[in-house]
Amino acid sequence: MKKKNLFEMFNALNGTKIKKMVEKKKLYNGIKNINETNLNRVLGLHFKAGMIIISANRHEYSHEQNKSNFEHLKKDLKNSKFSYFPVYGGYIEKSIAGEKPVEVIEPAFIVPNYKIASNIIYDNTGEALKRFGIELSQKYNQESFLFVPPKSDKYYYITPDGNVDMSFSGVEINNIAREYFTRLNKYSSSNQAGQTEKRFSLVENYYLNEKPNSISNASIRYGEIFYK
Repeated sequence: MKKKNLFEMFNALNGTKIKKMVEKKKLYNGIKNINETNLNRVLGLHFKAGMIIISANRHEYSHEQNKSNFEHLKKDLKNSKFSYFPVYGGYIEKSIAGEKPVEVIEPAFIVPNYKIASNIIYDNTGEALKRFGIELSQKYNQESFLFVPPKSDKYYYITPDGNVDMSFSGVEINNIAREYFTRLNKYSSSNQAGQTEKRFSLVENYYLNEKPNSISNASIRYGEIFYK
């Protein structure tokens, strides 16, 4: 039986195509484009260990405020017991009024179930990581975060009160990032009274941080997992 492809299901319903010739909003320096194949490889390294994916973004905040929240969340992760790395989804944003399309970068963090600065499993059940995700989602007022238990083919969206908002099983690893950013994008594109309505494509690009270029830079980024 073929596994579900959430991205294909959503794309078939949405059917929206927006040109890729866009202006980038460069709020996040030192990031590099990564193709989906390499992102899948990165996710596959941590899937069996378990992980969460969480963001600090809120659609009603400005890009600058979301950037500030991103930095605060990163600090919380650096001070935690877990390793982590940022991942960025790039969406094409175009106003109904016909403004020039721009690529909006939505950041999130992947937090594998590893002890900080190691590949040692923190907790075989993943419960400590789940509790940490709940704590962060409360602090940053998130609708939910994604939780993948260790050695499981199911994953869950967990609300700040610890309840399961949605669960899936039999989902291919290469669709998890797309599904997460599609959901994050849905909240980010919600229209607020008095704001110009925006239309977003599905996530078009992915980015990871560049590797540190010196020992001192690596030490500043303690706890972060680096990739070529």
